[in-house]
Amino acid sequence: MFHGDIDPSVCAEEFREEMEAGLCGEPSSLRMIPTFIETERDIPAGEPVIAVDAGGTNLRIALVEFDGEGEPRISGFERDRMPGLDGEIPADQFFDVLAGHIGKLTARAGRVGMSFSYPAEILPTRDGRILGLSKELRVAGVVGQLVGERINEALRRGGGRGDLQFVVLNDTVGALLAGRAARGAHRCSRYVGFVLGTGLNCAYVESNDRIRKRRDLPAGGRQIINVESGAYGRVPRGAVDLDLDATSAEPGNFQLEKTASGAYLGALCLRTFQAACEEGLFSQGAREVLESWPRLETPELEPFLGGEAQLPLHELLRRRGTAADLDTAHALVDLLLERGAMLTAVCVASALLAGVPTGPKEAPAALTVDGSTFYRLRTYRARITAWLDRLLAGRMPYEVVSPEGAALIGAAVGGLTN
Repeated sequence: MFHGDIDPSVCAEEFREEMEAGLCGEPSSLRMIPTFIETERDIPAGEPVIAVDAGGTNLRIALVEFDGEGEPRISGFERDRMPGLDGEIPADQFFDVLAGHIGKLTARAGRVGMSFSYPAEILPTRDGRILGLSKELRVAGVVGQLVGERINEALRRGGGRGDLQFVVLNDTVGALLAGRAARGAHRCSRYVGFVLGTGLNCAYVESNDRIRKRRDLPAGGRQIINVESGAYGRVPRGAVDLDLDATSAEPGNFQLEKTASGAYLGALCLRTFQAACEEGLFSQGAREVLESWPRLETPELEPFLGGEAQLPLHELLRRRGTAADLDTAHALVDLLLERGAMLTAVCVASALLAGVPTGPKEAPAALTVDGSTFYRLRTYRARITAWLDRLLAGRMPYEVVSPEGAALIGAAVGGLTN
């Protein structure tokens, strides 16, 4: 689990091998899902679309239209918690909740762009068939269901309009489209969408000729590929990783997410503290606190990373432990975040290098980033970009693009242009 024992260049080579295998339909932990979504179409002005961001934690829905300058106008915004996060629910209830929010806007628009942050096979119709759930979402019987079709059914059951035209896309695809639509983005050589919040994933533009697992794609064309990076399965792991994995909702799956994303970093740090207690690295007072502590969320790592917030676990360790205990806890969090940053940078660099140029080749690549863990977890963004700079040194310049509400805006772009 020590990042110093991991060679990032070897990891990057293995990640690219998994990408290639996924494109060819060979066994791979990376699904490399074709989206049938293109990036070169103009956004129609003045046409409203219902935009949905079904994220790792939050459900966001709004009506979006773009003006003649390509600037989005948002109205009717609503936010809710994703159904299925607080205990398992049946599939009908899951789709009923989504339909309940969408139905409020159907009098004003008949198209829906839906950013769906979970593995889904995108069909040529642009609907999405759910392949599985991640980020600890629990919905019984949802695998294999078509997202748009089931929401339309739920709308009809409720007596509403059930003929909406859906374009389902991953949140990383939405981030890419939002970056592509941003002013000045046309200056860039290529585009990658990257989300690091509750989960972790990348999307990039690929040539149809390289997507050899499908024989129905127009030769010479290109489209966005959803890598499903969080499922990468060749991550170097230790005993604490395996322990966390065994008690998760998807044992054996989403190995990269479980080392680097917001859904898991807090739990990973707590389990590492508890393993360190068994190894005698904490005093008796600190051990009594740590071994009985039930749960640590990723935002609660802030004081362990030098933040001034006084949060319960850190404060109790300070009062009942020693200065050496705090130093040990800080060091463990620091090391785990450094490993997460390295492995995250491997996945992002691989997507940047694989992308097909759609602009001037000498221009920088646009890395559009969304997700609270990237932006809000102290030091994490700087760590990731430092590793990314190291992996891309002399190979590719890039710039981070941070459009506000990237997943929602990207969903609107996808719904209007595909």
